Amino acid sequence: MSDLLYPPGPAQVPSDLTQATPSYRRHAWFAMLGLALFVLLYLAMLSWLCWTAYRQFSTIQITENMLGTALVGGCAAFLAIFMAKALFFIKRGSHSEDLEISAAEHPHLFAFLHRLADEAGAPKPHRVFVSARVNAAVFYDISLVNLLLPAKKNLEIGLGLVNVLNLGEFKAVLAHEFGHFAQRTMAVGRWVYTAQQVAAHIIAQRDALDRFLIGLSSTDLRIAWIGWMLRLIIWAIRSLVELLFRVVILAQRALSREMEYQADLVAVSLTGSDALVHALHKLNAADEAWDSAMRFAAGELQNGRQVQDLCVLQLRLIEQLRVIRADAEFGSSPNIPVSNRAEHRVFKANLAQPPMMWATHPANTDREANAKRVYIEAAIDQRSAFELFSNCEALKHQITQNWLSELREDKQEVQFVPNHDSVQRLDESFARPALDRRFRGAYLDRKSTLLAVNSAELYAQDLSPISNREQANQAIAALYPEEYGQTLEAIRELTDEFQNLQAIQLGFAKANTAQQTSGGMLRWRGTDVRRKELPKVLQSIDQEIRGLDAKALRFEQQARSTYRMAAKALGQEWVDALESRARLLHFVEHTQADLIDANGVLRNTYEVVTADGSVSSGERKRLVTAANNYFNLMAPAYERAAMLLQNSELMKLCEFDENLEPLRLGLCSEENIGDWLNAINGWNGVLLGSYSRLSRVVLDSLLATEAKIAEIMHSGVRETAPFVMPAAPAEYPSFTRGSERPLQRKLGWWDRFMVAEGVVASGARFGVAASIVGAVLYFGSTIGGKGEQTIHIYNGLATAVRVEIAGQKVELPPVGSNTVLLATELPNVQITAHTQDQLIESMRPSLDANAKHFVYNVAQAAALVQWTATYGSVEAADPHFMGAQSFAQLPNLDHYFTDPPESISTKGGGGVRSVLSAVANSPQDALEIIESEEQKKQLVIAHVSYDDTRSEHYQAWVASAKKLDRETLAPVIAKRLQGDAKNEILRSIQKELRN
Repeated sequence: MSDLLYPPGPAQVPSDLTQATPSYRRHAWFAMLGLALFVLLYLAMLSWLCWTAYRQFSTIQITENMLGTALVGGCAAFLAIFMAKALFFIKRGSHSEDLEISAAEHPHLFAFLHRLADEAGAPKPHRVFVSARVNAAVFYDISLVNLLLPAKKNLEIGLGLVNVLNLGEFKAVLAHEFGHFAQRTMAVGRWVYTAQQVAAHIIAQRDALDRFLIGLSSTDLRIAWIGWMLRLIIWAIRSLVELLFRVVILAQRALSREMEYQADLVAVSLTGSDALVHALHKLNAADEAWDSAMRFAAGELQNGRQVQDLCVLQLRLIEQLRVIRADAEFGSSPNIPVSNRAEHRVFKANLAQPPMMWATHPANTDREANAKRVYIEAAIDQRSAFELFSNCEALKHQITQNWLSELREDKQEVQFVPNHDSVQRLDESFARPALDRRFRGAYLDRKSTLLAVNSAELYAQDLSPISNREQANQAIAALYPEEYGQTLEAIRELTDEFQNLQAIQLGFAKANTAQQTSGGMLRWRGTDVRRKELPKVLQSIDQEIRGLDAKALRFEQQARSTYRMAAKALGQEWVDALESRARLLHFVEHTQADLIDANGVLRNTYEVVTADGSVSSGERKRLVTAANNYFNLMAPAYERAAMLLQNSELMKLCEFDENLEPLRLGLCSEENIGDWLNAINGWNGVLLGSYSRLSRVVLDSLLATEAKIAEIMHSGVRETAPFVMPAAPAEYPSFTRGSERPLQRKLGWWDRFMVAEGVVASGARFGVAASIVGAVLYFGSTIGGKGEQTIHIYNGLATAVRVEIAGQKVELPPVGSNTVLLATELPNVQITAHTQDQLIESMRPSLDANAKHFVYNVAQAAALVQWTATYGSVEAADPHFMGAQSFAQLPNLDHYFTDPPESISTKGGGGVRSVLSAVANSPQDALEIIESEEQKKQLVIAHVSYDDTRSEHYQAWVASAKKLDRETLAPVIAKRLQGDAKNEILRSIQKELRN
C-alpha cells in the first residue's frame, strides 16, 4: 500500500543536477569565514577584558596608584561579565505548540518520508510534527553543545499546506526539505542562529547591569562619571557587535538563497521541474485563505461558536476568492502547455523587488528559472496529499481545536458547530452585493467615493432624464460595461507600477534584474531611466492615474444618477432612501480614509523619533504634537460614529449589540505620552472597526437599494421604500487622491548614525565605536602592572611654583626640582603649573608607553644639559645640550637635577655617572648653551614674566629681553603691573621702555 502512495520520479535525470555549484561553494566559504571572524573577535574581546581585569587586580599591591588600578580592573571585569552573560541565554529551538505524530499513528506517511529521505540521500527526520500553518520546514534544538555536535533535525508539516497540495506537489515540497536535510551547510545556519542569539542579547537585552549603570550615572558627579564612561563603552561594544554581525547575516542570507536553489534541484531530481513550481504557485492563495479561515474561526469563537475544521474553511475560501478575483487558477495547479514546457513560466517578474542582501529566499521567478534551467519532465500525481495520513479528519479536527484552545478564555462557554453550518455562515459573509461580479471589482478593496470631493459629485449632471420603465431598464442594463472593468484594471496596474518605482526611488527596493540595463539603469516601457529621472516618471504615471480616475468616476456617476432617475419614477421616498445612503457612504469612506492616513502619520512619527532607541526633548514634543493632531481628528469622528449608531436600523445592520461607548481618552502631554500611546491603540481599533463596518453596511445597503429599484422597474411590482439612513454631517474632511499627508521617509543624520542606516552612517558609527573600543583596549593595556613612570620637574624660575600632574600636586621652591611617580604605561597626562596667583601653562603631552623617565621644564625657564661625571682614568664624553625644551623623554640616568658624588667605589680604573642638570640663574650662562633663537626668547620672557622682581638676576633677564625682543617685553611688563601697580622696579622698566 505504501508503494502505491509514492509517486514515481522522472525517468531521466542528469547525474550532476544536484551537485553544489561554484556560487554555492563560494557563498558557503564566505559565510563560514564571516562567522569565524565574528566569533574570534567576540572571544578575543571577551578574553582581553578578562585578562585585563586579572592583570589589574594581580598587580594592585605593587602599583603606586592603587585606586586607579582597582577602578580599571573593576571596569574591565564589569565589561567582561556584560559580554559573557550572553553565552548563557541561548534558547532551545522548539515547536511545543505543534502536535508530534508517530509511525504507529501514520504508517503510510512515515514510509513515504523514509523512502523520500533515502532517495534524496538525506538522514531521516528525528521527529515529525504537524502544525496549524501553511508550512513545511526543518528545525532543530539549539544549545551550546550543538555548536560542536550536530543537532538532530526535525520536520514540521503544516496542515494548511497539505490541504491545498496534491500528492505530487507534496512530494516536491518535502523533497525540497530533505534537500536541506542533506546539506552539510545547514550547520552554518545552526551556528549563525546561535551567534545571532548571542549578538541579539548583547545588542537589545537590557537587564540588571544596564539598570545598575543608569543608577550609577544618576549619583554624585564624583562617581557618576564612571557610569557615563561604562555606558559609552557598552554602547560602542553593542554597535561593533551589531555592525559586524550584519556582515555575518548578509553572508548567511546569501548562502541561504544558494541553499534554496540547491534544495529545489533535489526536488526537481525527484519530482520533475513542474511539481515544485506548482506548489509555490499555490502558496499565496493557501496563505491568504488560511489566514482568513483563522480570522473567521476566531470571530466565531468570540460569538460562542467553535468551528470543527480549519481545512474545510480554507478550501471554501479559496473557491470564493477564485470567483471574486475572476482567476480560475487561484489556489489551483496551473495548466501545463502541451508543447514548449521548458519555456513556459508560471511566475512573472515584478518591476521591483526587496534588496536581495536582506532576503533569505530567492524570488519565485528566480526559483522557477532555476528549476527549469535543465527541464525535467515528470507526471504529477493528482491525488490528495491527505491520502498519506491515517484518519485525517480526526487529525484536522485535533489541530484546529489545539489552535483554538490557545484563543479561548478561561471558563468560556462555546458551542461546537458542524462543518456545514460554519461553511454556510462563511458563505453568508460573501453574499454581499458589493462582491457581485457584475460590478467588475469596483467595490473590492476599493473606496469608490474617494474620487468625489463631495457627495454631489457622485452624480452626473448631463444625463438625459428617464421617462419610462423601458428607458430605465435599458439604462440600468448598460451600467458597469466591460470598458469600466478595463479602466479599473488599468488603475490597479498603474498604481502597482507607481508604488514599485517609488520604492526604488526611496531605496526600499531595487529594480528586478530583468528590468536593469547593463549600465545599471532601469528599463521602463522600452526606455532607459536613470534614478534621478524617476520623479518625472512618477509624475507622468500619477497624471495617467488621475485621468483614469476621472474616467472611472464618470462610469460611477452614471450608475448613481441612473438609479436616482429611476427612483424618481417610484416616488420621493425612494429618492430619499437612495440619496441618504450615497451621502452617508461618502462621509464614512472619506472619514475612514482620513483617519487611516492621519494614524499613519502618528505611527511614522513614533517610528522616526524612537528609531535610535532614545527620545530627546524635541522629539518628545514632536510626538506629542502628532498625537494631538490625530486626537483632534479622532474625537469628532468618534462622536459622529456614536451618533450614527444610535439609529436602531443602522445598528441592526452593523450587528452592534449596543451603542459605541463614549470616548474617555483626553489630549496627550509630555507627562502621559507613554500611557497615552498604549491606550490609543485600543480606542483607534474600536473607531476604525466601527467605520469599517459602517462603510461595508452602507455600501451594501446602497447597492441593495439600487438592485431593488432595478427589480421593480423590471417587474413593475411596486414595494415599500427602505428606511432613510441618518443624515451625514454638513461638513467633514474630504480625502481624495493627493490629500495624503507627507511622511518622513528618511531619518535625520543623528538617527541615521545611531541606527547605522546607509553606508555613510554605518561607516561613521563603526568608526566612532571602533575608536572608543580601541581607546579602551589601548588604555587598558597601558595601565597597571609593575614599575612606575617618573616625571622629573625642574622649576628654573626665581619664584615658587605649584605643579599638578595627573591629580598629584607638587610644590617647587624657586630654582628647585621634584619628581612625580605615575601609574605604569599611562598614555598621557594633564600638566598645569601656577605661581602663587596666576596660571603659567597647561599641557597634555603624549607619553611613550615604553619609556620610564620624562623631564618637565616649567615655562621652559632653564637650559637643560645631559653630561657624564667621570671618575679615575675614564675619559668624559661630550655633554648633550638639550636647549630649553618644555617636555622631554629621557633615558635612565643616575642623577636628575642633583650633583653627582665626589667619588665612587669601583673595581677598575674608574667609572661614570650620568647626570641631567639645568642652568637657570645667570642669563649669560643659560643663553650661551641654547642654539634656538625661539627657545632663547621663550627662556628670557619666562623669567621676565614670572620671576620675583627682587631676585638677583631679574634686571639681567630684563636686559637680555631688550636685546632679544623689545617689542614683546613691553606688554609683559604692562601685564605684570596690572597685578602689582606699586612695584617700583616694574614701573621703572616700563618708563625706560617708553623713552
